[in-house]
Amino acid sequence: MFLAGSQGTPSYNDRLARLRDRFSDVLKMASADFQSEYGYDIDAPGKANMTVATNWVAERFDCLANTLEMPFKDNNNLPDADMGWSPERSIKLGEASLMAMLAVVDELS
Repeated sequence: MFLAGSQGTPSYNDRLARLRDRFSDVLKMASADFQSEYGYDIDAPGKANMTVATNWVAERFDCLANTLEMPFKDNNNLPDADMGWSPERSIKLGEASLMAMLAVVDELS
């Protein structure tokens, strides 16, 4: 489970990088399922595919925008041989995501 962000958009800047880092750090603390070691390659500055919704939203609204990529079978960092990924784990992830949102909401403008 990881974030796919908008780092390659033309207007990505230090403010958005700080917000993304803070969001990711809090989500890691709040959810044992989330990690930031593995994920997609990060686009070079100004080279993002602007037809991808996350990139378009970030650029159009000058805002923090991420896609949360998550497993549908199980999570390699915290496997559950009996259940795999479950609705209950999705609920816990949603709760953890709210904590991460709360950590950055006062810095959004």
